[in-house]
Amino acid sequence: MTFNPCLMEEKGQVIANISELPHVLYRLGSKLRPRYSHHMNYAIDYHPGPFMYRKPPFPADTKGFFYYDHEKAMPPISGSLRFRVCENLAGFDSGHDLLTEMKEPWAVPLLRIVRDRIWAVTLQRLIDDGQVEEKLVQSIKKLQLPWRTMRNRPLFVPNQPFSFNLKHKLLALTLVTSSSSSRVDFQHLFYDNDLEPLEGINARPCDYSYI
Repeated sequence: MTFNPCLMEEKGQVIANISELPHVLYRLGSKLRPRYSHHMNYAIDYHPGPFMYRKPPFPADTKGFFYYDHEKAMPPISGSLRFRVCENLAGFDSGHDLLTEMKEPWAVPLLRIVRDRIWAVTLQRLIDDGQVEEKLVQSIKKLQLPWRTMRNRPLFVPNQPFSFNLKHKLLALTLVTSSSSSRVDFQHLFYDNDLEPLEGINARPCDYSYI
């Protein structure tokens, strides 16, 4: 198994059907020496409340491939594990990424893959396939990052678009580079105790470089 789309055909990648599953567990290595990854769920990048006791399952018709990528216009530290929805490997390029309820790509950030030991098997495969450099891994390990930053998707450039839930009392923004991180919290930016809470999710690109 590989997370590099260019190597999937060579390694005989099999399509994954995770439709309506509460969580996913994939296996790396051979049948004789399997190495298992961490349990993944649809809510991994979406937390509507302080804590979710019952996480929503993956949507229906979620078939495709786990793959690793980072946008060319973004720094390498912004990479993440994603899921490409498609019918087969031939349709990978014409498929689309699985989206969260926040209308963002479902993703496991590289920050979490590096800093959380349960992702060690996945990280080693990314390094072995040349998708992540060892130097970047060491830089991420040295960063002073709060636990919440690893679970949620941080920002890597000042004009990076992001989505937010209008019902939340707190908007926390964390800008991360390969050498430093900085977090800013905005309390009650879209919330007023004297008014009805705003409803919905702002899924439009929001540029915080002007805040």
